[in-house]
Amino acid sequence: MDGQDEEFLTLLRESPRPEFVRQLAARLDLIDAPRTMQAPSRSRWFLGAWPHWTPAFKPLALASGLVVAAMVLFTMSWLSPTTQVSASEILAKAEQATSPSTLHSYHGTLIERARGTLLGSFTQTQQERWFQAPDSYRTDVHARTSDGREDTMSMVTDGVTFWNYQSQTGQVTLMDSRMVRAGANPAAFGAADLQTLLREASRDVYKASLVGNEQVAGRAAYVVDVTPKPGAAVPSNAAHLKLRIDQATFFPLGSEVWDNHDNLLDSQVFTSIELNSSLDPTLFAFSPPPGAQVLDAHPATGEKLAQLWRQAAQQAPYTIFMPTDIPAKIVPGKPSYDNARRVITQSYIPPERNQLWVKLILLEGSPSVLQGGDGGQIVQVGALSARYVDNDGMRTLTLDRDGTRILLQTSGALSKDDLVQVAQSLQPVSTTP
Repeated sequence: MDGQDEEFLTLLRESPRPEFVRQLAARLDLIDAPRTMQAPSRSRWFLGAWPHWTPAFKPLALASGLVVAAMVLFTMSWLSPTTQVSASEILAKAEQATSPSTLHSYHGTLIERARGTLLGSFTQTQQERWFQAPDSYRTDVHARTSDGREDTMSMVTDGVTFWNYQSQTGQVTLMDSRMVRAGANPAAFGAADLQTLLREASRDVYKASLVGNEQVAGRAAYVVDVTPKPGAAVPSNAAHLKLRIDQATFFPLGSEVWDNHDNLLDSQVFTSIELNSSLDPTLFAFSPPPGAQVLDAHPATGEKLAQLWRQAAQQAPYTIFMPTDIPAKIVPGKPSYDNARRVITQSYIPPERNQLWVKLILLEGSPSVLQGGDGGQIVQVGALSARYVDNDGMRTLTLDRDGTRILLQTSGALSKDDLVQVAQSLQPVSTTP
């Protein structure tokens, strides 16, 4: 090392960061090494010119050299390989990030594109969502109808009562919150909430892969592709998932879901998100607009239930049938008649609030309105023949009786024998007490 090198190193040693100085000296080739015939290094060119710099410019030159060196160090450290989080770790962290102990609240806006029935065209909606742990949420949906009119819908629950308002019909339906899926998270796709979905995605039947990074709602996000393993049995309506997970908080910022034929069914992406902020409690208490029709769909029992069935029988242009023997694991909701569709609907829910939502849906109508009478397995319901179909856990029993088509549908909570039990107990409803 010559005198010019020594002078330069003396100046460097005055730096308050000795570790930086050591790395800088090494990268500028100021450490003695066996000399070989080679082109002059950048450090030799710099040091060779050092004696010709005037005293006024030497500090500036030194500072410039330090800045350039720092930029080199930063670039090299950025390009250096780092430990990358795995897809399974991302899903586990996302599940923890959406747990009630971690996620106290959120407020965000998002865009959803969802297909209609039978793989129809996509409908795009703009939504604003609020969530307050443990089970209060609100979603305001804005969409445009096929004739260009704006349609809005609000879904609100305080954890006890659920309100659903649709501006197009002017109706507000209120019901027990157990009868709807928890809406605390951006995408459920067949699960009660996003945590259930994330647990499903982490099961052995799926393979999770980290496929990239994207900017979502102004935040860096992991892109995790979740596909079924060869030969694995997965729900037909959630055979392939793609999730976008915030890299900082692991909150899910977007999702896409495909069926088992690789048809995209639904996509959601947040455009803004604010986590764990203070929310106004009045957001989760809904007041029906003036003139709105209020439909009470809370569960009913005893004489109240029988009265509601009679009212439905008075409206329906066909004979309707009421179940008189149902499994102990469910309790009946209020039956209702939809005059527009001419269909009777009754939901059955679990007796305990800490269980999942609707366990069984009973539909009654004319065969021209209700589909589902073809295919499946023939089962006997008393003297009548019914058809039973099990489509990836979605079980349906279809029975035609006295010109009325009856559908019993369960998402796996009830067995085939349970459905047959309910069907066998059906009794015609009189229009008078």
